[in-house]
Amino acid sequence: MDFILRGLLSLKKRKGKGIILLAIMLIVCLVILSGFGIQSATKAAAVLARQKLGAEVTLMQDMQKTMEKMRAQQDPAAEPTRGKGITRASVPIEYLDQLKGLENIKGYSLENSTGANLGDGVIAVASETTETTTAAKVGGGQDGKMKAPVSKGDITLMGINDFSLASEINNGGGELVSGSAITENDLEKNVVMLEEVFAEDNKLAVGGTIKLKNPETSVEFEASIIGIYKTNSTVDDTAFRNTAMMPYNKIYAPYTFVNTIKGSDYTGKVDSIKFFLDDPVNVDKFIEEGKKTNIDFETFVLDGGTREYDQMMSPIENVASFSKITLVVVTVFGAGILGLIIMLSIKERINEIGILMSLGEKRIRIIGQFLVEVLVILVIALSVAAFTGSSISKVATDKLLANELQTESQQQSQGVGGQMPQNIGRQGNGGGFSKTKVEKIEELNVKITATEFFQMALLAMLVVIVATIIPSLMIMSVNPKEILSKNS
Repeated sequence: MDFILRGLLSLKKRKGKGIILLAIMLIVCLVILSGFGIQSATKAAAVLARQKLGAEVTLMQDMQKTMEKMRAQQDPAAEPTRGKGITRASVPIEYLDQLKGLENIKGYSLENSTGANLGDGVIAVASETTETTTAAKVGGGQDGKMKAPVSKGDITLMGINDFSLASEINNGGGELVSGSAITENDLEKNVVMLEEVFAEDNKLAVGGTIKLKNPETSVEFEASIIGIYKTNSTVDDTAFRNTAMMPYNKIYAPYTFVNTIKGSDYTGKVDSIKFFLDDPVNVDKFIEEGKKTNIDFETFVLDGGTREYDQMMSPIENVASFSKITLVVVTVFGAGILGLIIMLSIKERINEIGILMSLGEKRIRIIGQFLVEVLVILVIALSVAAFTGSSISKVATDKLLANELQTESQQQSQGVGGQMPQNIGRQGNGGGFSKTKVEKIEELNVKITATEFFQMALLAMLVVIVATIIPSLMIMSVNPKEILSKNS
């Protein structure tokens, strides 16, 4: 094994070139290690993003496509008209049969809502500044004439199939106080659940009845009170201005009863169907399987928080993409630079190669000597990278991610892209569409594990070996006599 000894002695003799090779190898190792670390952290961040959004998928109207259809149907030359509203598309309950048989479903909730007026002297809970929607303000028509007031209801009637799975309740927004909760067994029955404050103010209790009116037709319906619940929702500014938005004025009922109040056009339909999955990581799989059904996805969408997920992951994926490109570039150019330096170093040692070959030393052993030299330097580089890789990777990643977040924030504030706001289309607890605040992931938890280090070491070793063998073969393909004669 004398070629190993020769390699070690050569390193001791050529310290300057060894330091240059060490610096280049260390940079290559650190970049490769950071790249693998960022890729691993990106996968972990994707799981975290899904966990933040929850394991819920909602089948509802696709508001973005609805808006696009409306714009496409408008005549560019026509005068803009006031009062042009968005047409609400209810979800056929038959779609539930196509989806509830898919894997990973723990439960599902059918929901619809409408405003309703109260009868028999029952009043809604209101603040001093609240305006009831029964006495809605008079608005102007397209012809400038005054329109008759349109009543939207004093309370919100929330249709469900299971109280425990209702959006607000399932997220900790309320709990049963007395009586029984609405379940699938209550479908087709005229029963309701009242909020505790509303019930106390109106001296209503379980076993009593309450009358509700359709705000447009004034048709009255009587319902039995089977339960009292307590809401944990806070009163926001909107609720202070509108009794129907007060959380105390939300009455739960079977969705079939709500459809009866809304009218025959809503039979067999709901505003949305929400599916609860066993794990957030199965959301994308569920959506892909759902797209294979016969559901009209030109009108409806399976929303698993896709827009919010994309917003959360966009900066992180940009960093991961940049690191992947950098990894490829550094690997290729690092191999090229190392190969060039090693080739120049071998050319300077042409006389040594010629003497060794004339003494009968095999070419493979001479190449082995060069490999020993660079591999010893690589081991030193790997040792340094093992101690400094995590901290350097974290600093670099934090800087890249901060730049991405700042760039995205600037683009959003400037309205780059001309797209419709991303917060349109998420369904709120009241059955309407609400704004969703997306919590950004502002930090990537880059941890260099043994797996990433092992992958980096293998790739770095491959780069070094290729960068050494190719120039060595090119030089040692000549005859030793030619080497010595040229050198002399």
